[in-house]
Amino acid sequence: MNKQVLDYSTSGREQKILISEEHDGMIIWLGNNEIIRKSAGQIFYNVTDAQIESVAVLPQMASPGSKLIMELHQFDATQKKWGEKIAVTEKMVQSADCEEWLFFGFNKQVLHPANWYGFKLSCIEGQVAIAEGMHKHGEPGKKSIQWTANTVHDAGHFHHDFHLAYMVASAA
Repeated sequence: MNKQVLDYSTSGREQKILISEEHDGMIIWLGNNEIIRKSAGQIFYNVTDAQIESVAVLPQMASPGSKLIMELHQFDATQKKWGEKIAVTEKMVQSADCEEWLFFGFNKQVLHPANWYGFKLSCIEGQVAIAEGMHKHGEPGKKSIQWTANTVHDAGHFHHDFHLAYMVASAA
């Protein structure tokens, strides 16, 4: 895994990581075909005013010509329901993109403090294995929830003990 967390040399702006779950060790396969029918996502709690620049995930393997779509949503943690879709972006994933952070740009979408947000990740062409990790029992300060479903439109299931390997970055 690439330990150089971020390289923003092309943007020329100061950036910082808002939220990060970088521990990995397991994978979850995403796809929408006869072999794999799975979408995944991550819900996180935002503590500060932020303009989100990007969300990064860590693909481990990909079939040639795979396409990922990421939707950014508001989230109602009390009712465990996805809220308004804030933005959508997509990326083609090749073998050369694997084991490196894959960034999805969100053009400074505003995130408000003391609110829950989340992203849904679906693979509409091919198959992609995304790194995930497991929270240790009693690990303090973990305010994130992993989501998995058979399609991006299913209600799905929520998991407090697992997380995708991901980063949410903001621009100053």
